Amino acid sequence: MIIGITGLIGSGKSTLANILKSFGFKIIDADLIAHQVVKSPLVLRKLINTFGKDIITSNGNLRRRHLAEIAFATESSRRELNKIVHPYILKEIKKLIKAYQKQGKDMVIDAPLLLESELTTMVDFIIMAHASEKERIKRLIKKGYKKSEILSRQKRQLPYSVQKRKADYCLLNNKNEIALKEKLKKILKEKTVR
Repeated sequence: MIIGITGLIGSGKSTLANILKSFGFKIIDADLIAHQVVKSPLVLRKLINTFGKDIITSNGNLRRRHLAEIAFATESSRRELNKIVHPYILKEIKKLIKAYQKQGKDMVIDAPLLLESELTTMVDFIIMAHASEKERIKRLIKKGYKKSEILSRQKRQLPYSVQKRKADYCLLNNKNEIALKEKLKKILKEKTVR
């Protein structure tokens, strides 16, 4: 079984993924893979050519926050970023899927852009994490994001209404992990009974 998890920034996708991990699922974290992909010299060179040398520190490391500010400033720059990194992210995700399938493991693909990519064809069903905008902003500010940064990123994601329509399930993540656990158990039971 492969479950896709998506949702707006700060909606609690990782919380859902961690609960499923506690049920024995292997987690494929697209954000974590993206962090590894941008360390590749080839990808880094493409990013510098597209977004400029100031995305790199004096010792050659990527200034992620700065790149994000530039990339999420406009729709065209976001598309450019995705065009560079997505093929590499997809390649790594496909590798992990093959490896876990060989081991006979159920898995979760935790990907903010799941609904905008070919990943939808690789999953059995999609769960969308949801939380109010106020709650999402509060969570992300705690993580060190600026409100303007959060709103800019959110604006570049598929709207809630579109995500909800495309997902098979929409789970409210209001910090009640016990309730979330029960909802996930119910979904899994329903999916394995079919």
